[in-house]
Amino acid sequence: MGKFDIDRPIAELFSVEPYALRIRNVCNSHDIATIRELCLHSNWDLLHFRHLGERSIAHMEEMLGNFGLRLGMTEEDLDAYMRFETEDDKDVTTIMRFEESEEVKWDQRRYEVARDLYVRYRGLSPYEAMEEAEKLILALQGVPEKNNRSKRRGNIFNR
Repeated sequence: MGKFDIDRPIAELFSVEPYALRIRNVCNSHDIATIRELCLHSNWDLLHFRHLGERSIAHMEEMLGNFGLRLGMTEEDLDAYMRFETEDDKDVTTIMRFEESEEVKWDQRRYEVARDLYVRYRGLSPYEAMEEAEKLILALQGVPEKNNRSKRRGNIFNR
């Protein structure tokens, strides 16, 4: 059983089917954005939400249970959950946050490069611009071209 940052969006916990899309849509329609907000609702409350049945709620409870969480928790329970950390948890959290921040930076760079390519080379579709940006970012990260996931062989700079 691992820990989960309860202030993260629901989509990060419920991203794999079955029921994931339904759960995200229902939570979105009821302004439940984070895991913390979801845990504050009891399963009885959730049963009254339209398009959310017992199987979906059981799936929620199972997913939350994997991280030591449950439906119907109080603010105090959630605060205690977030405070309880071992030294190993702190080290892992620090590493994960560093890796996530690096990944976010590369994703932002990829978007900026794709946007610039799309604007500069009007003949490119947005999809082609994203492919080219992916190739450039992977090259910047030092990934050899033979390992590059991009399937397109042409180079836009030879046009």
